[in-house]
Amino acid sequence: MSRRRSAALVGALALVLVVVALALTLLADDDGPEVLVPADFPAALVALPDGGLLYAERGGTVRSVGADGDDPALVAEVDTDPGDDDQRGLVGLARDGDGRVFATWTRADDGRIVVGQVAPGPERLIWEGPPSVVQANGGTLTFDPADPDRRLVVGIGDLTEPERTDDPTTPNGKLLVLDPDGRPDQEPEVLSTGWNNPFAYAVDENGEYWVADNAPPSKRERIARADLDGRPTSVTELDENLAPAGVVALGDGRYGVCTYLTRELRVFEVGGDGRAVEDEDARIEGCRLAVTALADGRLALATEDEITVVDAP
Repeated sequence: MSRRRSAALVGALALVLVVVALALTLLADDDGPEVLVPADFPAALVALPDGGLLYAERGGTVRSVGADGDDPALVAEVDTDPGDDDQRGLVGLARDGDGRVFATWTRADDGRIVVGQVAPGPERLIWEGPPSVVQANGGTLTFDPADPDRRLVVGIGDLTEPERTDDPTTPNGKLLVLDPDGRPDQEPEVLSTGWNNPFAYAVDENGEYWVADNAPPSKRERIARADLDGRPTSVTELDENLAPAGVVALGDGRYGVCTYLTRELRVFEVGGDGRAVEDEDARIEGCRLAVTALADGRLALATEDEITVVDAP
């Protein structure tokens, strides 16, 4: 074989390999999450009506970004001091219909869990909660769709004192209803109790609250409804501990659970008997801290260093 012909074959083979690699890359981009914005431990996500996203970084910043990852902007900052290996910091975020932004964080000077309006400023506390601990603090926020002007719901973990969850005078292991215009010393209404750590919960289109209850390895984690009879109902115990970090309602009784331990979005469907069954074919990699549904139907997923977007399963 001539040297010229050999060089031509090598060149053709190299071109084929480049085309194949490009095709595989495009297929991977179509099937997997696409990076929306880099972020520093984005522990909470809130979709904006214009298609953009609010996100809370555990170190104390609330930021916004457009639907295509453009125009990132600082929205608010709170004074918090998250530890290296615990669950303190800026951990919850919610937005009302008037554009007011509320957050949950552990206060830097005394470690207390607080909820307040952070934007537009100035900062205004609406609840001074219990002292935080290393784990099981909770803190996720959402507005109740049945009365979004008057009911802001926060999930508080058992604060490593599970024996106090049945005490109605304590916040331990409860979903609590706050008045977003209330004073810091307000007494919350108990929506439900008996939880290990209801950090991962969501409200669906019918106003039903569903919790993926985070639990220590010694206990079974569960998916359960949280707005009936003041206790977990329609309980499904999970076969493995996932450390749920977020839940998103997908419609028609389907819920996506963001799992800290396996770094996946796992999809569960609640049947007529109230039990949740996983659709194992719908798993999506790349969700560890939080998840929300954007205005265009895509999902935003958070890991320690970035927020990605993907089509809903």
